[in-house]
Amino acid sequence: MVTLWVRFQGLRRNISKGYLAIDTKYDKLITSLRTAYAKELTLAKEQTSYDDSLDALRLSLKGYSIT
Repeated sequence: MVTLWVRFQGLRRNISKGYLAIDTKYDKLITSLRTAYAKELTLAKEQTSYDDSLDALRLSLKGYSIT
């Protein structure tokens, strides 16, 4: 569970630093990022809209490492 949180935090950090840009046509993904909520180091999927889109983004970026 902690690994998922770390990946989510890394994704959030990379977006906020401008390393990842998301086109506005991916409105469901943008909504999922805006509504993402974590509870006890775990993404609360029941409170996150379009959580499948967020999972797909996280998994697609799993192999990348930005230092």
